[in-house]
Amino acid sequence: MTRFRPISPPIVDYFKTTQSFGLWANQQQIDFFKTRNTSVLERRYEPLHIDPKIACAQELDAVRKSTNEIAEWKLVKFKFSNCLNTQFRKAAGEYPQAVWDAALKKRGIRENLVVDDGQDN
Repeated sequence: MTRFRPISPPIVDYFKTTQSFGLWANQQQIDFFKTRNTSVLERRYEPLHIDPKIACAQELDAVRKSTNEIAEWKLVKFKFSNCLNTQFRKAAGEYPQAVWDAALKKRGIRENLVVDDGQDN
C-alpha cells in the first residue's frame, strides 16, 4: 500500500474554506430559485463575515427589480455569484501558493501545464 505524506495544513484549510463557501453559495441559489424570495440571498456567511445585503446590494436590487425569470436567473447565477466570489476572495485571502510550491519541491514533484487544443495531432 502506498502511503502519502500529509498535505500542509494551510493548503487543506484553504481547500476546506473554499468548499464550504461554495456549498453555502450554491445552497443560497437553490433556496432562491425554489422560493423566488430575495431574502434568502441576503443571508450572511458567518465563517468569513460576508454580508451579501451590504456587499452585493446593487446585485440584489437588480434581482428584485427583474421582470422576467430568465433575466433574474442570469443576475443571480452570474452577477450576484461574482459579487459573492469577490467577497470570498477578499475574506479568505490568497491561495497559499508558496506553501504548495514548497510541498511539491520537497516531494520532488514538478508541475507541467499541458494544453489540449482538441486536435488529434
